[in-house]
Amino acid sequence: MPSEILDSIQETAMLAALRTPAFGIRQRDKESSRAVESANHAAPDAASVSINKLAGADELHRAITKLQREARNEFNGLTSVWDTECWRLLPNALFNKCIGIVTPYREKMADLKRQLVEQAPAILARAQAGLGDLSGRVALPSPDEMAAAYDLSIEFQPVPNGAQFKGLPDSTLAHLARHVEARAKTKAAEAMAEPLERLAGHLEKMVERLNAYDAREDKPDVERTREGTFRDTVLTNVQEVAALLPAFNLTADPAYQAIADRVSALARSTTVEELRAQRSARDKARQRASDLLDCLAGFKESVKTVV
Repeated sequence: MPSEILDSIQETAMLAALRTPAFGIRQRDKESSRAVESANHAAPDAASVSINKLAGADELHRAITKLQREARNEFNGLTSVWDTECWRLLPNALFNKCIGIVTPYREKMADLKRQLVEQAPAILARAQAGLGDLSGRVALPSPDEMAAAYDLSIEFQPVPNGAQFKGLPDSTLAHLARHVEARAKTKAAEAMAEPLERLAGHLEKMVERLNAYDAREDKPDVERTREGTFRDTVLTNVQEVAALLPAFNLTADPAYQAIADRVSALARSTTVEELRAQRSARDKARQRASDLLDCLAGFKESVKTVV
C-alpha cells in the first residue's frame, strides 16, 4: 500500500538542507553592456558585462565560498536528491555522520566570519578604490550587511505526509494525501537511484584506470611514464559508496540490497597496494566492477519504479 511505503520512508529517513548564502559580488553593468553591443553592431542583450563589487579585495570572499563548496560536496555525498529547494534526503542511519562532517566546516566558517566582521570596513574601502570610475555604478553594502550575507548552517525536517493538512473537506484531504504520497514515492525512488549513479561512475573509472595501468605495465621500464597510473580514489570512492548504500535502501528492496552486498564485497576484496602490485588483483577487481556495471545497467531503471 502507498501509505505503508511512505511510513517506511518516514521511519528511515529525513530531509536535510545545507544553507550556504554568500554576498553576490557580481553586478551586471547595463551601460558597459550596451557599449559593447554598440561597438560590435550587436543586437540588444547580445553582451553582458559584469562588475566585481569586491575587485582587488575578495580574498576572504573566495576563502568562504571555497569552504562552502567543500562542505556542500561532503554533505551531498551523504545525502541524495529530493527537490530543487536545497532539501536532500538523509537516511537516519547517517545523521550522526552528517553532523560530524558539517560541524568542522561550521567552526571554520565561524572563524572566517569573525575575520570578516573585523576586516569588513577595510575590505569595502579597498573594493571602493579598486572599482575606480565604476564605483558610482555600484552600491556596496555596509560592513554589517556584508558580514550577515554569509552563513553555513544545516536544517532538518521530517519527510512530509498527507496528514499535515487540516480543516478541509474529507474528499479534499484524501486528494491531497494521495498527491503527497505519490510525490514522496517518486522522490524516494530518485533518492535511491542517485547513489547508484554515483557508484556507476566510480566503477567505470575503476575499469578505465585499471585498463590504463595494465597498458602501462606492459611497456618496458624505460618507456613507462606517469601516464596510466591511478590514485587511491579509484578504490576508496567505491568503498565510500559501499559504506553508505545500505542506508539508501528506503523500501527494503532485496534487489537493492543485493547490489549493496556486491559492492561491499568488491570494496573488501582488495587494497590499493594490491591493485598496483598484482595483475591478478586488478583482473579480479576489474571483472567484479564490470559485472556490477552490467547489473546496474538493468537495475537503475527498475529502481525508479520500485516504489
